[in-house]
Amino acid sequence: MGSVKDRVCALILNRSYGEAFRLCDQVIRSAKKRDKFLHLAGAVSLLGLGHVRQAEEWTEQAEFTDPEFFYVDALIHLHAGRTSDALLCYTRVINADPSDTFADKLIERLRAEPEELQHEVSESPIERYLPLRAWYSEQGRVRQVEAESGGRDFAERFSWLKSIFPSAANRSRILRMGGFAALLLVVLAVGFFLYLKFMRGPLADLAEKLPEAPAQGTIIPMSELKNVDVRFRFETRKEVVDQYLLARQKILEGRVNEGRLLLNEIEYSNAGFEIKERSSLLKQMIPFIPTKSFEDNVTIQQITDDPAIYQGVQVDWPGTIEMDPGPILVTAGGKARLAGTLPPGLQQGATVRVSAFFDRMAGGLPVLLVREIQ
Repeated sequence: MGSVKDRVCALILNRSYGEAFRLCDQVIRSAKKRDKFLHLAGAVSLLGLGHVRQAEEWTEQAEFTDPEFFYVDALIHLHAGRTSDALLCYTRVINADPSDTFADKLIERLRAEPEELQHEVSESPIERYLPLRAWYSEQGRVRQVEAESGGRDFAERFSWLKSIFPSAANRSRILRMGGFAALLLVVLAVGFFLYLKFMRGPLADLAEKLPEAPAQGTIIPMSELKNVDVRFRFETRKEVVDQYLLARQKILEGRVNEGRLLLNEIEYSNAGFEIKERSSLLKQMIPFIPTKSFEDNVTIQQITDDPAIYQGVQVDWPGTIEMDPGPILVTAGGKARLAGTLPPGLQQGATVRVSAFFDRMAGGLPVLLVREIQ
């Protein structure tokens, strides 16, 4: 790594954020080009100084898709009170590295006490929310050195050809062949991208956002759960992780209810805290499926028979409106109360189709949080 970046690393680790930022800013301005390391280090330095708005401007100038960027972006979201956005950033960190225990702890805190964490960030040093030593210590510099190795002069990078092909004509031929191969790879990559974007369906981009299986956690022996209502029992950690992965795959296939039921079973099982927390996070990220793509509907009878296991499922039911005094959907399978944002002018006897999420039971009827009414 160059000496400038060595100095930036040392300054950040020593909490000399003002000097670190001035150095990053000076080098970027003089070079007049984007530098991933310096942009990110500059944003980190600004956060260390408490300048959140300016840090956000720096990240907007150079947006990346690696864990370091998502950590910084998450901290900015926390300062701004956007806890759901911060949670999504930490989830992307885990997706990139499921063994990242630093992000795991922040996810747990954000799930358990979001308001306290949001208040705390403005009064605490940034190293509580950014793994600075892992980034800027000697060990953390290795990946940066590897990333920069591609920046050498073109002739220098291909100087090894001289020892193998002394003839300039042969070297030129080899380079042309290499250029053709590179072009072919680009064409294939573009084709693959178009396939992913247009052929895999509306949930194709969801794969990179959904949290991976938990790297930690275990199952709890039944002997230790004598006074706990455990409805589903797993014999090994592998069994519960396999069920988590199956639920995740169901969600990616658009069969969101099948996935949610599998995750609800984990919640009422002898799985450990870490596994249940990851399962709960995955449930929060289950998307709404438009009516035309929705396949795994459930019935009112299924929900009323076991509301705990069917908690949160998506429904798509036709029926008529009955005022009692609030709106009730009357279907062939029974009745359900409607809640949430309802269209104005909903009247007695109207024929509708309701897409919603089951929220709770009230007065013996399912309560639906309405998403769409047609």
